[in-house]
Amino acid sequence: MSPMPRRSMLSVELRALLSIADNKAQPDTEGEEQSMLEKSLNDLFERLRVHVAATKQQILLVYFFEGTYSEARALLERFPTAAEPDILCTLYGAEIYQRGYLAPDPYWEQRMAAVGLGLDPKPIAWIMRESFGQWLEPQFEEKALTRRKSVVDMTFREVAYLEYAWKEEADTRIDRTGVIESIQSKLLEMGFSSMRCATSPVSGNLLLIPAKASVSRSVQFIMNMVKLTREDVVLIGSESSPLVQDALQIFESTHPMELLEDLAPELLQSRSPEAKRAGDGPR
Repeated sequence: MSPMPRRSMLSVELRALLSIADNKAQPDTEGEEQSMLEKSLNDLFERLRVHVAATKQQILLVYFFEGTYSEARALLERFPTAAEPDILCTLYGAEIYQRGYLAPDPYWEQRMAAVGLGLDPKPIAWIMRESFGQWLEPQFEEKALTRRKSVVDMTFREVAYLEYAWKEEADTRIDRTGVIESIQSKLLEMGFSSMRCATSPVSGNLLLIPAKASVSRSVQFIMNMVKLTREDVVLIGSESSPLVQDALQIFESTHPMELLEDLAPELLQSRSPEAKRAGDGPR
């Protein structure tokens, strides 16, 4: 019997598709360059299909993105030639979605929650409403926000982020950079240093996400989950992208798996057998 083909992971920055979409809507902007980019991506996915069919190699396709899950899915629907991912990392790595699931991976969700044990989204929402409500509109129902009872409470869905739309009208301009700086300072002043501000690359909405969220940590988590080493990982994206620069840390780290465990060591110590069975491994 021939040995099983070695599994590899191909990690692709999803924002490349967004660049194509933006320029399709504005055909006068660098059309030739964008056409070449689209052709290159189409060639990549076609070569990937041919390679897998010919070699039977197991390739885990991972997309990573700054925006929300719904934005990522909408972007993929605009590009039918793009291969369907096995795993989708959104919100700078704050959430991980496995193929076929509409809910984030529960084990990773717990680990991200463990970074900021004691985090309660309600007071953050209150601070945002009282101090910044004149500029921002919440994209969620504040009354529905609740706090996880314990790190091993598998029945509860953790709030991974808070999203706000800007109340900017045609005749008014908001100093978004100044407001974001004020929000970050206010959160730090009120003891919520575990949160940071980010901006959706699609809607431009403000996102409050865990400060510890990063592509490198989410990729390391996936590597650990499917037993891959750095030699098994291929990274595709723009060198100037902050997400790619973050992801590159998995190749620069001497012990990436150890750094992953540093993310939430208390989670590993406190997980019950029931939590292990419910949270471990691919679903």
